[in-house]
Amino acid sequence: MSAWPTYVRDDHFLSTNRQPVNQALNATPSQKSGGSREHYYHFLLGYLLPLVHEQEKRQLPYFRVLECGPLMTPILNRTLSSLGYRYEITRNEAIEEPIILEKWDYTWHCDDAANTAIQRVKDAWATDSCCQGVEADNLLLVRSEPPSYYINGQAEIQGYGTSRREITNWRAIQDHLDASGIHATAYEPGCHSLGCQIRAFQRAKKVVGIRGAEWANIVWSDELDVLIFDPHPPATTLLSLLRRKKTTYHFHYIDQERCAINPGLIYDYLLSKDQPA
Repeated sequence: MSAWPTYVRDDHFLSTNRQPVNQALNATPSQKSGGSREHYYHFLLGYLLPLVHEQEKRQLPYFRVLECGPLMTPILNRTLSSLGYRYEITRNEAIEEPIILEKWDYTWHCDDAANTAIQRVKDAWATDSCCQGVEADNLLLVRSEPPSYYINGQAEIQGYGTSRREITNWRAIQDHLDASGIHATAYEPGCHSLGCQIRAFQRAKKVVGIRGAEWANIVWSDELDVLIFDPHPPATTLLSLLRRKKTTYHFHYIDQERCAINPGLIYDYLLSKDQPA
């Protein structure tokens, strides 16, 4: 049987010794990517979106893609199937004819190319039925509990969601905002489909949360103002995305990975007019 090209992310977990048969024009395979495609930020920006971009250019009749763990692989499968691609999912050890993708989790070289790929993924999820009623101007991002895969040694990189960072008093924050007449919706992206996350971020005007993979969802927004609580500044990779998307952003530095936030800080932010970062 003929070998089929495999779209790959040139990260520290790539285990093939095969030389790329071809690579994206702006890919730099000599510099390994950080993070893991099993985690949402690097999956979406470092694998799925540049993969769609490259396939739209190449129009391969059939290709392979890499397994991305139990949470990301279903998103990959649903997206590629909805776009009408013919492909199969494979593991690192079965890679043939690797095609190195661009590193959009760190930078992209053309806004038009990125926007086209983003729109293609939006189109793929346009008929998704998860939470059609989420229409909030203000989103409070709640992190998910880690599935066992990410804490029992199976994952490429340990940790997920609340096992890494967490705001612990969302209920008190919500109650304070409700009592003050500020409408904000607590939203847990990890419990929703990609289509739901796309719609939620398209509709939102302001988003509040702790630093984490959920912020990859700003790619779906045209205009957004965000408040990010960060225990590990500087957030270099996230800052790159915020600037590429021309998002208005505000960082509030905290000294713990899990902490309670003063509800008044969020109240003041949601009442404030947009200010450039």
